[in-house]
Amino acid sequence: MTSPPAPLILSVEIWTQILPALALLTRRNLSRPVVIVALAFLGSLITDGFGRYVAHHTGNNLWVSTLSAGLVFVALLVALGEWQVTVVERLTVRISIIPCLIVYGVLVVFVEDITGFSRFAYPFYLLVILGASAWTLLRRAYLHPGTLIFETDWFLILGGLALSAATTIVSTPIAAVLLAEQRIDLLTRVWELRAACTIVAILLITAGTLRRPSETPA
Repeated sequence: MTSPPAPLILSVEIWTQILPALALLTRRNLSRPVVIVALAFLGSLITDGFGRYVAHHTGNNLWVSTLSAGLVFVALLVALGEWQVTVVERLTVRISIIPCLIVYGVLVVFVEDITGFSRFAYPFYLLVILGASAWTLLRRAYLHPGTLIFETDWFLILGGLALSAATTIVSTPIAAVLLAEQRIDLLTRVWELRAACTIVAILLITAGTLRRPSETPA
């Protein structure tokens, strides 16, 4: 079993992950959640590079993304915790990191076939990020009804995270089934569509990183 073909758009998707980290160099926004998100994507880029090395030498690199996603999972939850609007909500997100990571680890060790596309652990991680991102967007938008939220750093970054998570939640289980059926032609189309949505998501996150830090509720 090998990883799917890598059309140009997949390479573009991988390398766009460096954009949020490069945006930090402008020093326009060095707030803690923004820095954490940017570094999480930089870490994802590094592990993707390692995955390519593994694929070249072993023919299968899908286990790399399954395992490294746990680290990105923790980083994004930490960032999302920083953006919560109340002390209770921030504490809830921070406390939830440990049980979420435990569930992810249990799924990887006891349920998942890490030589193929993740059917359980990765979708679980994405579902948590999607839910937390959507909740945070709604809460912050409700708190500032008169604010031009489309111009805030948190709206662009949270929107990008939600878009990336939503499209990958749908595409990853489909890819797992198509790979099991050896429908590489359809798998490539699905993964290209996911890559296009991810590129848009990362561009939104980069745009948010280039915004000045928005006021964080107490």
